[in-house]
Amino acid sequence: MKDQPATKQDFLELKKEIQELIRPLSKKVDDTYTKIHGLEIEINHLRNDINKLQNIVGPLQKDLNTQKVNIGWIRIAGGFLFVLLTLLIVKSFGLIG
Repeated sequence: MKDQPATKQDFLELKKEIQELIRPLSKKVDDTYTKIHGLEIEINHLRNDINKLQNIVGPLQKDLNTQKVNIGWIRIAGGFLFVLLTLLIVKSFGLIG
């Protein structure tokens, strides 16, 4: 019967030691969960921002491509006018028949 109080006391001490070990680990888990949750929220905000920017950039990219095509046509027209004016000038000087 003398072993029982000592065994009970040993068990209570072991329980206390385990609780002391678990307490910082539990806090670490809670802190990590909080950080992960905060990062998930930030990721969702960033996804929303990216989607908004894509909605803005998409039409601008289409407009830019349209303007590039327009500039191409303007260059072609400018080249044609340059050749035409050159021919008119050369003809006016009588260099071609």
